[in-house]
Amino acid sequence: MVRPGHFRVGPKVSFRNREERGIIVKSLRLGLCLALPAFAVLLTWAFATVAKDEPRGELRKFMRQKLEHSKGVLEGLALEDFDMIVRNADSMRTLSQDSRWRVSPNINYLRLSSEFQDLSNELIRTAKKRNIDGATLAYVDLTLNCVKCHKLVRDERLLTFKVEDR
Repeated sequence: MVRPGHFRVGPKVSFRNREERGIIVKSLRLGLCLALPAFAVLLTWAFATVAKDEPRGELRKFMRQKLEHSKGVLEGLALEDFDMIVRNADSMRTLSQDSRWRVSPNINYLRLSSEFQDLSNELIRTAKKRNIDGATLAYVDLTLNCVKCHKLVRDERLLTFKVEDR
């Protein structure tokens, strides 16, 4: 039932006049115009928070693979197991060619990354020659390269997220 002096616009809504209806409709539109962008910002923030954790975990796993292969090279050096050295050095070189390896276009990062590949090749070459001293020296140079690169990434904040230690 519509009250006297009102007109009906829906099952439970009535207004005194068209002017009152216009004001309410404009208020609702303004509310939606303000609420929708706020909701979009909230959704974007929520998805960004979830997405930020995915690359961190993915890169962490990826770098852990490099660390495991590095340990394999060290074990191979200690045991003079040249096949183990070659296998793990080759795996590290393969990882360095993966797109996940390239975390920054920074020129110093790219230089260190290229040096890493060259040092991996040197390690493989000397291990295939069964030269334990040459392989050990190449491994030390490769390890120094890793430390320099990780220092650069931390100091220059080349990553958009913080990689957790553990």
